[in-house]
Amino acid sequence: VEIGGEICVHTPTGGAAWRIGIEDPLGSSALAQAMEIHHGCVATSGNSRQAKIVGSRRVTHIINPLTGQALERHLSSVSVLAATAAEADAWATGLFVLGRPKAIELAAAQSMAVMYLEVAAGRVQKNTTPAWPQK
Repeated sequence: VEIGGEICVHTPTGGAAWRIGIEDPLGSSALAQAMEIHHGCVATSGNSRQAKIVGSRRVTHIINPLTGQALERHLSSVSVLAATAAEADAWATGLFVLGRPKAIELAAAQSMAVMYLEVAAGRVQKNTTPAWPQK
């Protein structure tokens, strides 16, 4: 079931896994990663779709809770695999606000399955926690 940015799947016993694709934040038709999961929800938060360029800054629809202003961030996204859509969505947004180094550190310490994609020099850099599915 896809519910506006989050997707949840459940495979009956003995059934085949669902193949889930994570979009490349550069907006190409290629996927940053495809993975197979049997149960769970995946949510992605980022600034590739809902952002504006103001001068030379990329301003997102996500609010920085420390400043109360729209978050400014390089083109990036965070995907979280969790038991529920609410949990995956909340963590994806919160980890996006933290930024890559802190997000990966916190997620790894919590044994969470997280992938942080960040664009630098026109290339997508992928950082994952050990719990993130590799395929």
